[in-house]
Amino acid sequence: MRIEGKKLEFFENLMKDAKTHPEYERQMELNKKNIEQYNGSKKIDPVDDSAELPEDATVIRNITRELIESQKDMRIPAPKVTPRISLQHTNRNAKATERLLNMLRDKLPFERMNNTDEFYAPTLGATFYLVEFDNSVRTHFTVGEGKVSIIDPSDIIPQPGIYDVNEMEYIFIRSRMTKDDIMRTYGVSLNTAEQAEIDPEDEDVSLEQYNVVTVYTCFWRNEDGAVCKYVWSGDTELQDVDDYYARKKYICRCCGKRKELCEENPCSNPDYEMQDEDYEELTEDIILPDYAYEDVMTPTGAVIKQKVQKKIPAFSPVYKDGEPVMEEADEPVLDDTGEPLMQRTPTGAVLPQMRKVLRPKTAPTKLPYYKPKRLPVICRRNVSVPKSLYGQSDCEVIRPQQQEINKLESRIHDKLMRSGAIEFHRRGVAYNVSGGIFDQSIEVPEGQIARDCVGSITCEMSIQQDMQQSERQYEMAKRNIGITDSYVGERDNTAQSGVAKQQQVLQSSGRLESKRVEKYAAYADIDRAMFELYLAYADEPRNVPYTDDEGDAQVDVFSRYSFLEFDAVHGEWYYNDDYTFAVEANGSLEQQRDMMWQMNANDLTSGAMGNPADPNTMLLYWRLQEKAHRPNAQIMVSHFRKLVTDLQNAQMMADQEQNAGESRQNPTNIAAKTENNTGKNQEVKQNV
Repeated sequence: MRIEGKKLEFFENLMKDAKTHPEYERQMELNKKNIEQYNGSKKIDPVDDSAELPEDATVIRNITRELIESQKDMRIPAPKVTPRISLQHTNRNAKATERLLNMLRDKLPFERMNNTDEFYAPTLGATFYLVEFDNSVRTHFTVGEGKVSIIDPSDIIPQPGIYDVNEMEYIFIRSRMTKDDIMRTYGVSLNTAEQAEIDPEDEDVSLEQYNVVTVYTCFWRNEDGAVCKYVWSGDTELQDVDDYYARKKYICRCCGKRKELCEENPCSNPDYEMQDEDYEELTEDIILPDYAYEDVMTPTGAVIKQKVQKKIPAFSPVYKDGEPVMEEADEPVLDDTGEPLMQRTPTGAVLPQMRKVLRPKTAPTKLPYYKPKRLPVICRRNVSVPKSLYGQSDCEVIRPQQQEINKLESRIHDKLMRSGAIEFHRRGVAYNVSGGIFDQSIEVPEGQIARDCVGSITCEMSIQQDMQQSERQYEMAKRNIGITDSYVGERDNTAQSGVAKQQQVLQSSGRLESKRVEKYAAYADIDRAMFELYLAYADEPRNVPYTDDEGDAQVDVFSRYSFLEFDAVHGEWYYNDDYTFAVEANGSLEQQRDMMWQMNANDLTSGAMGNPADPNTMLLYWRLQEKAHRPNAQIMVSHFRKLVTDLQNAQMMADQEQNAGESRQNPTNIAAKTENNTGKNQEVKQNV
């Protein structure tokens, strides 16, 4: 996108055009109606545009809120990372990334965001996430942390005519901030922050007296396709970042040094400007958390595999036009035994004999900085609709039924209120009607018998058809969304057995699968964006705790340097980010702890884990229960682990006593057996 004229005016006009687009105006109007419908609005839609506005409903039955709340999925899917090319180091990197993302699931407020997401998506049709790397989060060992925040769909102003965020040239985000927060976030002065103001179109303009203002952020792509960021409030520019994802450094215009070096030894006229930093130059080797296995010969002549720690060297070969640059170097001449040949110089000194050889020229290793390319906004639709950024909301689907039910419930209310008893008395008879019981009174003509002078008539109106129609509309709304009575907590007699009930829920879940697919795809996009941000900015290794198959706590390490590979053809280092991101299908099931406990118990009783009388089987069972976070499972694991260890020690002592008895009876055979076992052990170690 090319910017013409002043940036502030350009982006204000660009946003104005996007906000006045008919598609955006229609969507914002629809969002307001959907929110009102969810909150239980009594408004009745007119039949056509020419008709007068009908009266509001007297009574409502809020089926919209009921059905949306009943289908909420509070489970957060687990990340799944797979390398496109399965190698030892790529598989290890995929596992480290999975564990990092799992740790961020627990660290970031995903539970609250998921709860908000489950409201926005079915109510407004879409949810938007903002994925960033917050450098202000610092610990003793690390700088920066991933940050995910949820955005109100009404605060998103998209590029008109483009229905995929990744294909947009620009997108606007509206937010509210205090002036103090503006100073902290964007590093502007107090005078600049005071010039920020609230948008006149904001529904609550009075917030300005509390220093709350409207801030607009635009993420856009420049002519090179790089993502840029522009922030303003009112007529005040707050931030302008060209190439948003690029590493930034401050260089002194006077001396040409970095800001840190110039501040240590100030030059005559320090003046700093921000520049992009494309690579880092190493001064020492970088030790990686990865390992490689090399063949090493032992003193006995056997070749074994030895674990060797991998590293990125501080110096790498220099390439030009795809070929390594060679240079002359001196090296000692060696004899047949590998020792250097010595020679005497004219001065009488004895020095090694040297010769000229060609060697690849080396230079300090330059590692590129990783740079993401996508906009930092992730969209999750409720139900995908062609040619629409927003998906179809459930409010839209069931709005006709909600309107009809509101009319019917109001009609039922009116009938019940008008029903009751009508008092009658003969004309001329003095009679006082007790208050609050009889709303109407009838005078009977003279000439009636005495017992007909005073009395009452019961008047009842039938509401059976109205009730049946209301329930019929309710059932239609549930079928439109794909919800059975089991979802809303009502008795469901259509399935009698447990298996039939489970199959019924699964069938209903299949109708909701489209929403889950959209949710899982959004979480996969969030994981991918977080992965790219950590490749770009996580300079320090990140320790990632996890639990191994034995139930023990372990620590893995995620390092962005582990994803660097060397291109021997062109002599360049590059990031291998060729990984696919998805979510585990059983990730949601693992969060249903009571179900996992029952499944483990069923496997134990069925014998799938082994003999339940065996302590090893019970240890395996309680390890699985501990992984599923069953209460007191850790105590049971410690108990059975001690029991298994005691049994192993007792068995070992019994074997030693048996071997000792056999050695006293026939020492020759025992010695031969011991020598044979020793040879086998050595052979096994060599193979390992």
